[in-house]
Amino acid sequence: MSITLHVQAETLRNEIRALRRSLLWCQEEWHAISVVLRERLTNIYHAAFGDIEADIQRLALEHAELFRRVEILTIKHDRGEVITAAIVEHVHHIVDREYRRFRERIRQAAQEDALVKPVDSDQGLDEEVVHLFRVVAKRLHPDMNGGQANDDLWHRARRAYEGGDLRTLKAIEEGTAIGDTLDDDDIETLTLIAERLTGRLAAEQKKLARLRTEEPFTLEHVLDDEQWKHLHRTTLEHQRNAWRRAIDQARERYAELTSGIGDAQAVPRHADRDDDTKTANNDDFMESTYFGFR
Repeated sequence: MSITLHVQAETLRNEIRALRRSLLWCQEEWHAISVVLRERLTNIYHAAFGDIEADIQRLALEHAELFRRVEILTIKHDRGEVITAAIVEHVHHIVDREYRRFRERIRQAAQEDALVKPVDSDQGLDEEVVHLFRVVAKRLHPDMNGGQANDDLWHRARRAYEGGDLRTLKAIEEGTAIGDTLDDDDIETLTLIAERLTGRLAAEQKKLARLRTEEPFTLEHVLDDEQWKHLHRTTLEHQRNAWRRAIDQARERYAELTSGIGDAQAVPRHADRDDDTKTANNDDFMESTYFGFR
């Protein structure tokens, strides 16, 4: 190989190494933000606003059920049907069945969430995490490759494994696999590797930037601001009062439609559901309401 080609190949190898380091940093940063920071910020938010957020969700669900009953009764009324006790009971049956499915999805989500909590054993970790760690360990652990190891990469792999960080383990596994090709002086091969890594790095940087614009991460610098917390609680109280007014209006409309056949105050409400449903709903609450559905 000519000196020019050798220099070009070494330049590409250095570029590939730098891209691999940047890509690995992106994966670690993603895990640190999406898992570690998310949990910390959500817990802080929950301590400050969990009571009123739970109340808002309860009222929103109560309104949704009542509004659905009023909606079906209104359709029947507008068709010219006479609203009888049998029709009212039938509407309740339909809506209870619809929201029973919804509440079951909430319960299932809470159960699935409980199943993925990290534990200190291989059995509790994701199978792919375990598999990737074993692959990486064979390449990096000094006992597996003649006493030579990349200490920094090995420690990062162990940290990713212990934290269940699949994205970082994938980056390490792919990076160590690419390492086998860096002895190749073929310019075309090295160029293709560099181009592929450049594209992946741009995509990961874009995802990371987008993640930082989402809640709860945008709240990181205001959660300890007493003035912001006061204003935010005031906003939440306005939302809670708005749901209460909406429920009162829906109950008035229900009373008009049923003409006394059905007591609006006796209409089944989400708040009257069994304790198991409410418990499951609260378990899933922080994940689905704070920075999701609301």
